[in-house]
Amino acid sequence: HAKDQWGFTPLMCAVRSANMECIRAIKQAGGVIDGDPEQDGMELCFAASHGDLATLKAYAAAGCNLDDTDYDGRSALHLAVTHRRPDIVAFLLEEGVRPDAKDFFGYTPADEAKRMGWSEMVSTLGDAAIAWRKTQEERRAAEAEHEHGGVFVLDEIH
Repeated sequence: HAKDQWGFTPLMCAVRSANMECIRAIKQAGGVIDGDPEQDGMELCFAASHGDLATLKAYAAAGCNLDDTDYDGRSALHLAVTHRRPDIVAFLLEEGVRPDAKDFFGYTPADEAKRMGWSEMVSTLGDAAIAWRKTQEERRAAEAEHEHGGVFVLDEIH
């Protein structure tokens, strides 16, 4: 996990150049994202606002938390919505970002879509929030089952 003179690891250099082949090789060799989550969040927000899908895919491939936020608590999804980037919104939702995350001002991406009059996106984000919550509940249940060694079912004895 050596860093260059600017504090970047080889994995982060590969991410910044969106070099998927290098990202895969470095990940296989044990490379990890170890940057500042707020800095990563700002990079993700910048990419989302500019429609830079290649950069977002690179961050995802490297294992970055796509829910990282900028200094205002805004996520890449917030910025994708406010900049009307439906392709970026779709990618982020497919990657499992939290669709109902609130920024520091208390706004969700759906709130931003409502403010902009983007009714289709309000509906998409509402559906995504329901699906995300269900997935989280299922994940918690699976983790609890694994932690406790499974569920035992006793048959009734006659």
